[in-house]
Amino acid sequence: MTDARFRDLEDHACPGAGACGGQFTANTMALALEFLGLSPIGTASPPGLDPRRQQAAHEAGRLVMDQLTRGLKPRDILTRLAFENAITGVAATGGSTNAVLHLLALAREAGVPLTIDDFDTVSARTPTLADLKPGGRYGRRRPRPRRRDPTGRPAPALGRQARRRPAHAQRQVLGRRGGRRHRGARPGRRAGRSSGR
Repeated sequence: MTDARFRDLEDHACPGAGACGGQFTANTMALALEFLGLSPIGTASPPGLDPRRQQAAHEAGRLVMDQLTRGLKPRDILTRLAFENAITGVAATGGSTNAVLHLLALAREAGVPLTIDDFDTVSARTPTLADLKPGGRYGRRRPRPRRRDPTGRPAPALGRQARRRPAHAQRQVLGRRGGRRHRGARPGRRAGRSSGR
């Protein structure tokens, strides 16, 4: 394989840093932790190299210090309602079925009664707000392949071109475009279920 072919393959197979561009396990659990109350709201959505990541890390540290000062522990936050919120978030975004395993394990550690049947109950009453992959049709917008400098090394991913791109172009599709609902965003779809598309 030539160097040029290898670079082309690398640019398309690994388009950027961070989690995969869909509601796979990493993004699903990041969202679920926000719904559980263990992560600050809004910290799951910025892409891997987004400058908002630094602010998210700062906010997470502030939250931890605030909880320590108040004597609030994770077991105080992880209630039955918090788990139902997390399941709702997973179902509404067509999240990974791995969330079932991870949330059941967290519930067990926290001493919260939660069963696999609870996921069906919550999912059945939750509309799909975002038709995201793997169960849906949409994923994160793929960034353009990384540019190369004259020596063939990758140019910085957040160069001038990326900074000029509007912030909304880097966010996940959330079931709406231009204020209208996508045809694929239907109520009643269960988390992680493939529609066969």
